Amino acid sequence: MRVGVIILCLLGFFGVNGQRYTNLNVFEGDGGNDQTQILVDQNNFYSLNYISRDSLFLNKTFIARVAQGNNSSLVLSKFEHNVAVKNIHLESHVTFGRIYHVNDRIWVTGYRQSDFFIDGELKYVADSIVQGEPRDRGNGFILIYDKDLNLERSMLLGAGEYVKAVTHANNKYYIAGNFGLHSTEMTLDGISIYDNFSSLREMFLFTLNDTTYKAETGISFGGPGSDSVDRIHVDDDGNILLLGSTISGAFFFGSEIYPTSGNPILPSVFLIKVNKSGLPVFFHFFDAGDGVDNSNSLASEITVDDDGNIYIGTRSPTSKFRLNNQVLHESPNQAYLLVFLCFTPEGPLKWSKEFDSKKNVTSIYRKSILVVDEIIFGGFTSRNLLINDGEIIQNNDSLAISGMIKLDKETGDFKSYQDIVTNFGSRLYSMHKLSNDNYLIYLRRFGLITNTNFDTFFVNHNIPSATLIFEFNPEIPQIISTLDEEKINNITEINIFPNPIQNESKLSIQSNEPIKTIEMYDINGRLIERISAVDETTTINSNQLPGTYILKFQMETQGSVYKKLIIQ
Repeated sequence: MRVGVIILCLLGFFGVNGQRYTNLNVFEGDGGNDQTQILVDQNNFYSLNYISRDSLFLNKTFIARVAQGNNSSLVLSKFEHNVAVKNIHLESHVTFGRIYHVNDRIWVTGYRQSDFFIDGELKYVADSIVQGEPRDRGNGFILIYDKDLNLERSMLLGAGEYVKAVTHANNKYYIAGNFGLHSTEMTLDGISIYDNFSSLREMFLFTLNDTTYKAETGISFGGPGSDSVDRIHVDDDGNILLLGSTISGAFFFGSEIYPTSGNPILPSVFLIKVNKSGLPVFFHFFDAGDGVDNSNSLASEITVDDDGNIYIGTRSPTSKFRLNNQVLHESPNQAYLLVFLCFTPEGPLKWSKEFDSKKNVTSIYRKSILVVDEIIFGGFTSRNLLINDGEIIQNNDSLAISGMIKLDKETGDFKSYQDIVTNFGSRLYSMHKLSNDNYLIYLRRFGLITNTNFDTFFVNHNIPSATLIFEFNPEIPQIISTLDEEKINNITEINIFPNPIQNESKLSIQSNEPIKTIEMYDINGRLIERISAVDETTTINSNQLPGTYILKFQMETQGSVYKKLIIQ
């Protein structure tokens, strides 16, 4: 069935400030500590904010305060259609944690020292204090909420034991974390594991029944030095990927032993794959670890495509990047490198892509999303340039600048780079692709406020110690240059005429299926207009200058279709 729509386009010569950013929420308060995170679930999202000896405000409204004498606390929030509907304050003397959306539940895992309160009510009393120490040694906790943030279950672990990664697969929960700081033994539901090296920082992996939450299996792994696990991924066949940091000279998993660099100053990242029988498939170590047992969440995500290929974002701590102790890339500028890796399911390196810089300052791109034939990495540079094959692609070396890098997922070839907010000092903590093809971005304001030479959307929010959550429309200039009207989509057919069009003219659109929304972008990728209800009287009132524009059609069943529009 062919659908016809007539759109009256009032396209004058006045120009407007196009908007790439929408639906802003601003948290204010000292904190961050690389722990802030968001989770997305359809029209809802959840955030976890870390507060350090300060108060937390959301859009100027008071949310929570760290009690006098305490160092830090957490606030878990739920947003429905970009509006906060619930906030939960988690507090002890020292509190840190992470959040996960697994099996239709919201998990909060972390660590507390001394009495632990949820919204002012005592949840767990402090452990007994060892003679000579000022406070108890602290415990890990697990809080499991439904999606309305009603607490369904909670668990308290032993001293120095806490969970840093959670996932669900094959009717089991998998939890991984650290133990061994105060004991060489860890017991969960009668299952005991041991730190055979008394290394103070050993790692654990337990499986839990997803109905009873009782532990079913457990294993310790790591080495004689200090280690820390940060990420876990489990596929439908029961293969487990674990990623973290190690300074051990050897890495043990079951009966297998793998050599590592063992450098206590420059930790390595480890990546190990274990099959459903518990046997290692492969082991890699490479630059650069995040420091052992960090409470932050700076480690790379593990992203796996449908073919089982594994994508990692990492960096070098020197001018040389090493994989399995072999130099893979070296900076011509004798500067730190940003590196992306892709491994096959069996373990061999499929491709690697490096970006050079000018300084010995770290850049971190830990977030990753697969979109059709691209792998998109999100992160930030820290007062440093970003250089691709000799060409500067990020040129601000005075601020922390958040950005997105697109690579071909099959070859690692560079596709594009763009700032999230140009000239706006910030660190990207989270990035999620939404159903409307926008990205939900979580930026932490970072650095001195030295100018206001950035998008006007943020001028009134140029606040130190602020966290900003907003929707972001990526630039699409590459679509302008490569769009082929004959090869847009072999299923959906859209015709627009006249094209070119005069201002204040009627634009006719014909489509073989219903159109849900229409968005108009300028040549720089700025969103000019979004129409969410399309009918025969739809009007675009944009007052744009003559030039080339993009119309993005969100179709009922076939996703996004793009068309050029020339305004004369």
